[in-house]
Amino acid sequence: MAAVKAWAEVYRKPVAAVSALEAIAFQAAVHESLIAAIADAHRGQLFAGMYERVGGALRRRGDDVVMPPAECFTYLADHAAGAPFVIRTTAAEVVRAALAGSAAARALVEAADPALAPAIGRLGHARAQRGELVDALALDAHYVRRSDAELLWHDRK
Repeated sequence: MAAVKAWAEVYRKPVAAVSALEAIAFQAAVHESLIAAIADAHRGQLFAGMYERVGGALRRRGDDVVMPPAECFTYLADHAAGAPFVIRTTAAEVVRAALAGSAAARALVEAADPALAPAIGRLGHARAQRGELVDALALDAHYVRRSDAELLWHDRK
């Protein structure tokens, strides 16, 4: 993020911001309209977001979250509002192990390619073509949870 902000500032170029969860959702089969993107957050938690395919673009439904698996699956099922959805994840084994008996037990699980750069590039290009850009000063990371370093520093205080 620091490098992108620096390059954007030096070259006075706007940036098309793309989240990792959006890049995971982007990899899902085209025929699915609702996609839950999930990554392993470690510490017994999952990062997740619900996305809806509208035309050729993805739109986030609700906030991205970090939660224990059972709560996460309930959150995603609630945001699907009874509609079927696919789970696209870089942590397929973790998700499949936790999915049984959950609120999202009927969802299809697809393994996502952990190399997100191609999806981020395509999403960013499409966003730039639509003029959805921000300047370097407005670009900010969207952290769902504080980093381990922040948590440890805070605990020491």
